[in-house]
Amino acid sequence: MAIVEDASRLIKAVSKDVKDGAGVTARARVTAIDGKTAWVSIVGGSSRTPCDMAVSCAIGDQVIVLISGGKATITSNISSPSTDDSKANAAYQQSDEAMEAALQVYNISVAAQDAASRAVTDAATANTAATAAAAAAAAAQTSADTAQSSANQALSDAATASASAASALSAATSASESAATALTQAQNALSSATEANIYAMGAHMGLSEVERVVGTLNWISEHGEYVATSDQAIDPTKVYYTRTGSGTEGSPYVYTQVTDPTVESIGSYYELVIDDSVQNYIASHLSQTDYGLDLMVDGSDARVHIGSVDGSNAVGTYIIDSAGVVVAKLASDGVVIGAVTGIHTEMKGGRLSFMAKGYHLPDSISGVTSDDVLPGEVAYIAVNESTNESMLHMTRAKVMKGLMFGKWQWKARDNGNMALMWVGE
Repeated sequence: MAIVEDASRLIKAVSKDVKDGAGVTARARVTAIDGKTAWVSIVGGSSRTPCDMAVSCAIGDQVIVLISGGKATITSNISSPSTDDSKANAAYQQSDEAMEAALQVYNISVAAQDAASRAVTDAATANTAATAAAAAAAAAQTSADTAQSSANQALSDAATASASAASALSAATSASESAATALTQAQNALSSATEANIYAMGAHMGLSEVERVVGTLNWISEHGEYVATSDQAIDPTKVYYTRTGSGTEGSPYVYTQVTDPTVESIGSYYELVIDDSVQNYIASHLSQTDYGLDLMVDGSDARVHIGSVDGSNAVGTYIIDSAGVVVAKLASDGVVIGAVTGIHTEMKGGRLSFMAKGYHLPDSISGVTSDDVLPGEVAYIAVNESTNESMLHMTRAKVMKGLMFGKWQWKARDNGNMALMWVGE
């Protein structure tokens, strides 16, 4: 991509993309309503603009404004519903659905675990009652013949309670196994939700940059001045306009970009002259360094850097906080989420690493073993390129209920023993 070294040339290059008669759209906030006219403050602008209302809106609403043919029209109210960026909406919807599914499965898991605990408690109580009933029956039989009938009834009650206890214990075991399966499904759903949320965040960041550019274009149009060109020949680096209207209140001037300017008509063309305030505005938000281009944020030293931060790392997009620390990176060598000086994740090639300190991974990850864990890399998931198999590596792991190996499961029993069970499909 060519680097624009002069602010005025940047404005001309951006303005040249606006097609003849197509108009531009911008995001704005409604500040006042007078009858059928709404006054809005366009993003990036410092003045209020009167607009026709093609949709209903109220003071404070966020709206989309179409500027075309010398007038502005509110075409969409994005306060309700929210922004109309389809990719961002789709990504956010996927994130919401996945998170809701994860929550539902997790709630099922918790309910099943509670039911299992209650069933085990009921079974223990029933066993205690059965033991007491049997003891009372034996004592009654030895003390007197007249208590024989009562003793027989007590023994019958004890047998019934013992059977109920066995059934309850079996149900508790099944419920515990179902809870373990539900917990695994909840973890998978949560992982999908996290991935969807990452895509949603990327789409939202892209939308914000588009809105910022549109706001800058409108601000330029409001603060620039159209003057008759003094050129005698066509300058291919310039954008020329024709003017219609008489300049009165009922017939304001309308300037339309000339797509194919000719020398024969150059005497009727106009140019958009940009004053110092516009150039100062652009210079305060865009700066070119030896290693790339910085996009600054209003009221903060945080910035988005496109390029190589210091010339030694990969070219990509970096998010840098006000202290100068890289808090996220998207480049050809991988993705880093979180500052490398603290806890963060790194996705490079076929390896996902969980880092506790600022260490980089080796370039090659073919045939990785446990010896490849670097200081600061507390865990990682790697794919063997030759077998296309994945493996999770970590120092220690705590499994609360059970661990699956294909169709087998290691399961901790309530009495403290460990069992290997066949679970099939």
